[in-house]
Amino acid sequence: NVVIFGETGAGKSSVINLLAGQAIAHISPDSHRCTLHWTEYQITFEDGSRYKVFDTVGLEEPRLQTGEYLSAISNAYGLINTLKGRGGVNLSLYNRR
Repeated sequence: NVVIFGETGAGKSSVINLLAGQAIAHISPDSHRCTLHWTEYQITFEDGSRYKVFDTVGLEEPRLQTGEYLSAISNAYGLINTLKGRGGVNLSLYNRR
């Protein structure tokens, strides 16, 4: 399980597409939020190894209202708790603008 965190517009979904070698995660042409809830992607590398990669809601967004920010944090916390029962988090990446 690989979880990618970061700011809105930092390129988290683009990193997932790069890892997959194809466009599987929706990306936005600007810095507007396009991931509203964490999303799971199954990626198989050339050597046959398979990973579950999770795209998350953007964090540290200065334009977010308090409620939206708390919702993003709650969403990330929920993902971590969900993954506890699925083998935990093997790698956490923070993608920064």
